[in-house]
Amino acid sequence: VIPGRRGPVGWTVKGGAITFEVEVCAAYGRVLPKLAESVRDAVAEHVGTMTGLDVRVVDVTVTGIDRSGPER
Repeated sequence: VIPGRRGPVGWTVKGGAITFEVEVCAAYGRVLPKLAESVRDAVAEHVGTMTGLDVRVVDVTVTGIDRSGPER
């Protein structure tokens, strides 16, 4: 395991700030920019609340499309 990297999530902490790199697989039919915005907002809100750190950046990359089920 690389420090700051656990599977599809990576992070860097500098001082009181944190940045994230998140990889997601999207359900077929989802609007990708909207999905990325939702993930970015959720990560920033929850990590900020749990840690008290300033979440500076959340980079979201869609790495795949899941066609196995209906759109959520």
